[in-house]
Amino acid sequence: MTTMPALAAVPGRAGPDSAERASLRALLSPASVAVVGAMQRHGGAGYEMVRALRDYGYRGRLYPVNGSGRLVHGIPGHRTIADLPRPVDLLVIAVPADQVPPVLREAGHCGVRSAVVLTGAATGSPDRPPGSRLRRIAAEHGMHLIGPDSLGVINTDPRIRLNASLSPTSPQSGGLAVVTRSGAVGIAVLEHAARSGCGLAAFVSLGDQPAIGGADLIAHWHADPHVRAVALDPDSFGDPVTFARIARLFARSKPLLAIRDTRATPGQDVLFEQAGIVRTDNLDHLMDAARILVDQPLPAGRRLGIVGNAGGLTELAAELAEANGFILPRLDGSASRTPGRGNPVDTGADATPRQVADAVETLAHSREVDLVLALIVGTRANVPDAVMTAVADVLDKHPRLTTAAVLAGSADDIHHLGTRRMPVYRHPERVIRALAHACRYATWRRQRRGGWVTPAGLHRDLADTLIARARQERRGWLPSAVTVKILATYGIAVLPASHPYSAVGAVAAAERLGYPVVVRTVGREARTRNAADHLRLGLTCATEVHDAFEALTRPGDPAREVLLQRQVSAPVRLAAGITKDPHFGSVLHLRRNRRRAAHILPLTDLDAGRMVHEVLDTPPSPIDTAGLVDLLQRLSCLAEDHPEIARLDLNPLFAGPDVVVADARLRLAERHSLDEAATSK
Repeated sequence: MTTMPALAAVPGRAGPDSAERASLRALLSPASVAVVGAMQRHGGAGYEMVRALRDYGYRGRLYPVNGSGRLVHGIPGHRTIADLPRPVDLLVIAVPADQVPPVLREAGHCGVRSAVVLTGAATGSPDRPPGSRLRRIAAEHGMHLIGPDSLGVINTDPRIRLNASLSPTSPQSGGLAVVTRSGAVGIAVLEHAARSGCGLAAFVSLGDQPAIGGADLIAHWHADPHVRAVALDPDSFGDPVTFARIARLFARSKPLLAIRDTRATPGQDVLFEQAGIVRTDNLDHLMDAARILVDQPLPAGRRLGIVGNAGGLTELAAELAEANGFILPRLDGSASRTPGRGNPVDTGADATPRQVADAVETLAHSREVDLVLALIVGTRANVPDAVMTAVADVLDKHPRLTTAAVLAGSADDIHHLGTRRMPVYRHPERVIRALAHACRYATWRRQRRGGWVTPAGLHRDLADTLIARARQERRGWLPSAVTVKILATYGIAVLPASHPYSAVGAVAAAERLGYPVVVRTVGREARTRNAADHLRLGLTCATEVHDAFEALTRPGDPAREVLLQRQVSAPVRLAAGITKDPHFGSVLHLRRNRRRAAHILPLTDLDAGRMVHEVLDTPPSPIDTAGLVDLLQRLSCLAEDHPEIARLDLNPLFAGPDVVVADARLRLAERHSLDEAATSK
């Protein structure tokens, strides 16, 4: 077998360095923008879009396009797209829904490279969603398309200054890029960012049924130095296969945040953790975490130092920190939290700015903390702004420490401090939660990732042929013989079996395979019944086999097909397989009784080993753990190569000195669902 050193090096797997990044520049960093739509009145989408672009200081060429061709906000207009002096990078479409297709088609003929459709799409037929016609037109002309029903796109890069959005809020420049699908969510994000002081690098509202997904955008932003983190809403991930590949690659160098879907299961939470995605419960928590992750270095550990000028607030923060897994070193060796000593440090409400700053300096210089949190309460006896400034001056000298602050009891609207932009919060709960997210992400980043393994003996061409033939026959669950052949092309052997049609045939098969044997009925119904109704174990003679066959195929039995195999004796019985997740596509599973492990793709050698260890814990001897790892790696290759596999069950799977698959069932996705996914891309 061959081992690749890193996921990014796996041939044929899309990554942040693909050509897609270059082609998205026309959409996100356009050198020219045209806005087409009615512009005769204030409040019209086209009129307000031109004003937003002008007022935000767009650096490129701007062309209003309207029927009259008149000036708009002092900018010369044009009657049609064809009248423009040169093809534009980005066209913003703000015309009635029934006019969008011809406008988009004209744009394609005129060489427009990308388009944002603000208008909702006209109603489509039940068989074809409203946006599919627009996607088809854009694909015919090689255009990138956002929308319909998009709020627009924003790029705060000083060299671009693009605000092609209908949001009433213009964001401050910063390092967070945001992708949403819903316009309402987008407006909430921009308003929250402005209120909290979280600067944005970019914003994209995908709209309804977009041709571009979050995976395409994070791949583009991977090499953008202005983007230091990306946040997504649950509906904006895009194609699951692409997202699963890109997310882990991106998160290895920059934070990727997402709001938890209210429909998510605990099993899905594990998949997000494996991808390194910082997952928060709501928008407030996401923005709180982003402020740490964008502007602060990742924590080197969980040792937290706390300094405050109010004992009650400081004590509360310490309790919250310990409940969230932080370690508070006692710097003076004291086991108690005596005010003014140890950690946390309470300087007292009457402490001067210099005294508070000295306490922070002591913590920062101690080399015994990885994070520093300052909690300042304003009173009539102090000047909180002066205290915060003194603290910031000290912490600016320690760029490797993760720092944050809480400011309470002050009307000062302070969001950041110092040249390091130390984030300032209003409540200890919010900053502790944000720091905990940062620590979990930093721990994931430090985790060894392993290498991609390609097992020997894969016959991919033959598997392609077998699966293509099965799809042409419009099969869902495949016949057992076909499933066995497909698995064999990836080096996964299934225990030989016979499908006798009579008791005499069952006896003959048992004599051929050798005793003891197992006789059971197969099919969907058999798996939902009690074992006694469809299974006979340990049959050692012809009479027992004959009687078992007759009992399991009595008249009226809904599962009449019988499978006969030689009985396997092994210390561990497991189940493995492939299922689909709406966000990550194919997911591998391994199960032993109630112990379960699941993992997103691609699967490294270390990932496979962790799955086996998680399920077996302390493997009973003798167990071929290397064989289990090899099996998981082969399943990973099969799932990666064939996303049309909707489900694969290897159950039962026996592990002993050898790994034996006793039964396998494979179901392919419906052809039309895959065709629709391809069309949307």
